[in-house]
Amino acid sequence: MLLPSKMPRLRLLICCCFLGVASWGCAAAPAPTPQAPQLAVETYYYVGVKEIKLKTQPDPAAADAATVKLNERVQSLKRQGGWFLVRTAGGQEGWANDRYLKLDPVSDFYVRRWGVRLRQAPEGRAKTVDRLRLNDQVKLLEQNDQGWARVTNSRSQKTGWLEMNDLSTDKTVVRRRYKKPGQAEPATPETGAPPEEPPAAPAPGILTPAPAQAAPPPKAPAPRKQRPELFEPF
Repeated sequence: MLLPSKMPRLRLLICCCFLGVASWGCAAAPAPTPQAPQLAVETYYYVGVKEIKLKTQPDPAAADAATVKLNERVQSLKRQGGWFLVRTAGGQEGWANDRYLKLDPVSDFYVRRWGVRLRQAPEGRAKTVDRLRLNDQVKLLEQNDQGWARVTNSRSQKTGWLEMNDLSTDKTVVRRRYKKPGQAEPATPETGAPPEEPPAAPAPGILTPAPAQAAPPPKAPAPRKQRPELFEPF
């Protein structure tokens, strides 16, 4: 590089320093690292009811696309309003309402009726372990393809098998009908037949009235006697 002979030494020194710093900065600058492509996060839900029908469109009146059952794991593909387009483990796709989907598997259930038998094995003739009451809370442990569930009764801490049809995700609301005094309460599947109450015994020292008797019918009035002289002509 040729430099003019008349350039001051100070300017020459400044130019040399500037060129040295620039060359060092270019050599020390790190090379940019390639960024890894961002992966799409997969979202999964669990069916929160016993059974739902996936729809071909986000509409309850649409045709059925597939059937999913309680605690079945589905993948969320798309959302439209209150509906999710989901894919089952078998690859079937359909739309489900968000009210039927849960983030975690459902494990708490309630007994739907009185007198449900908790059995030792998943069959109707197995030994009875416990008798359940209406709205008893149970913890679901496992279930099989025949519609039986192994549960633990939270009240008695006994474990056994019962049918899934006897369980509900919500408590059963019992509505009592108004009854008139002396009228027996009607039996319902939830409450069962009410026990018959014996008539209350009278307190000692109190006279009870005798049962009412029918009054005799009133007698017909006797016919009035007519006086013939009142009807004679003048």
